[in-house]
Amino acid sequence: MSMASYTSEYGAPSQPTDDSLQVVFLGTGGGPNEDNVSGVLFHSTCVGWSKGSIVAVDAGVHLAAISKILHKPLQLPNSEQKEDDKDSNSSSIQNGMRQPDVHPIYGRAPSDPSPVFPFQGLRMPFKSALANAAFITRDLISTFLITHPHLDHLSGFVINSAAFQQTSRPKILAALPSTINAIKAHIFNDVIWPNLSDEDGGVGLVNYRRLVDGGNRALGEGSGRGYIEVCEGISVKSYSVSHGHYMGTPNPPTTTHGSVASSTTSPDAERSRRPCAYDSTAFFIRSVACGREVLIFGDVEPDSLSIAPRNARVWDEAAPKIAEGSLKAIFIECSFENAQPDEALYGHLAPRHLFAELQTLARKVRQVRSARDGAPNVANTSAFRAHPSPYVASRDSLSNHNPSVGARSEYHSNEQVNGNKRKRSITNGVVEEQLIEPQTPTLERPPLLGLHVIIVHTKNFLRDGPSLGTKVMAQLEEYEYHAGLGCIFSLPTVGSTMFF
Repeated sequence: MSMASYTSEYGAPSQPTDDSLQVVFLGTGGGPNEDNVSGVLFHSTCVGWSKGSIVAVDAGVHLAAISKILHKPLQLPNSEQKEDDKDSNSSSIQNGMRQPDVHPIYGRAPSDPSPVFPFQGLRMPFKSALANAAFITRDLISTFLITHPHLDHLSGFVINSAAFQQTSRPKILAALPSTINAIKAHIFNDVIWPNLSDEDGGVGLVNYRRLVDGGNRALGEGSGRGYIEVCEGISVKSYSVSHGHYMGTPNPPTTTHGSVASSTTSPDAERSRRPCAYDSTAFFIRSVACGREVLIFGDVEPDSLSIAPRNARVWDEAAPKIAEGSLKAIFIECSFENAQPDEALYGHLAPRHLFAELQTLARKVRQVRSARDGAPNVANTSAFRAHPSPYVASRDSLSNHNPSVGARSEYHSNEQVNGNKRKRSITNGVVEEQLIEPQTPTLERPPLLGLHVIIVHTKNFLRDGPSLGTKVMAQLEEYEYHAGLGCIFSLPTVGSTMFF
C-alpha cells in the first residue's frame, strides 16, 4: 500500500453515511478549567434523530456545551435578521431548520461538507440555542453512561438534572455498581443535591441501571453477546479499569442512602485502612445495525503502575475486534506529557505509558491474526511510518525513542519534489535541504493499521505557550514513527464530530 493510499483510506472520518456511528465532542479536556471537561455524545445515523437516540458518555459538561454548539451569532443568507432574533441565545430558524451562512465555531455553514455540523439534519423546534439544547437533552438523550463519579465527569449531569422534569421519560444513569453507589452516597443524597433518583424515596427523574463488569453474558448472541442496548441503535459492554488508588476500608457499614457510616472513624476502622483501587470504566460502544464499535475509557492508569491492573483484559476483548475490522477507534485519556513523573500522575496516563499499553494491544492483535491465519504475523512497518502529522516538530533528534518536546533547536519538514521527498532542516538558524529516496512499500500489515486513537482529558496548565495536548500528540507521534503500529492519533476539539 502506498503512502497516498494509506492516508486517503485511513484519514480522519468526518463524513456521515446511512449506517455510521457518530461521535460529538462536548468536552475534551481534563480541567482545571470547568468549561472543557469530559463529555461525549454517541448516535447511530441508522435511526436518525429519533426520540431517545443519543447516549452520553460522561457529563462533566453537558447542556452548556450543546448550547455553545448551537449558539449565535449566525447570519442569514441575506445578512439580515429580525430584531427579536438578535438576543444572545438565538439561532436562525427557517421551516424548523437552522439556516446559517456562517457558523461561529466552524466558520462556514453546517451544510458545508467539511467540517460537518454535529446536528446536521435535526429539526430544531425553538429559536434560541439554549431552548434547542434543552430539547436535545430532554428528548433525544435517553441514557448517560458514567465512567466514574469524579466531578469533572459528572457535574454537568447533576446540575442539568433540574431540567429533567419537563420530559415524559426519566433519564437512565447507567454505570458499574461502584459508580452508582458513590453517586447515591455522595451526590443524590438530599445533602449535596436533592435525591432525584428512583431509589431511597427519590422523585424518580433519574433511573439507575447497574451494568455488569465484563458484560451480561445472558444477553445477546454472536458478536453482540454481553452487550446491553442503552438507547435506540446503540449497545454497550462495560469493563472496570483502575484510576489510581486511595486509602479505604474494606466493606464499610453504610447508611440508608449508601453513605459510609461514622463507625469508619473508629480506631479499629483506621487500623484496617489499606490502599484500594479506584474504579473507572471502559465502554465498548456498538452500532446495533452495522456492528461497528469504538472503545472509550474513563480516567485510567497504566497496568505497570496499578495495584489492580485491569487494562489487559480490555485489550483481550479489543484485539479480536481489531483483527476482524469491527473496532474502529479508541478514545483514551493522556492527561500529562512525559515530563510528569510517575509519582505525580495520580491515576492517569502519560504518552510513555499510553504507548506501552498500545504495544500490549498490538501484541495481542498479532497473536489473534497468527492463530487465525496459521502463520506468524511479523509486521515490517517501515513503509507506514511517515503519515503526516501537524504535531511533530522533529522525528530525527530522539534519544532512546524518548520524546522531549520543546527541548531542542532542530526542526524538520518534508514535502514532495518530483516524486521524491525533500527534507528541510533548520538547526540553530541554519537551513539545510536533502532529497530522500522513496521507500519501497512492504506487504506486511502493521498490527493497528487504520485504528484511530482519539486523545482526550489532557490537562490545561493555564500558562502561555504550546498547549499540553500539542506536546502529548508530538510525543505519541514520535513513538509511533519508530514503532510503526499503524494507529492514527487525533486530538479533537470541542464541538467537533466524527463518524465511524
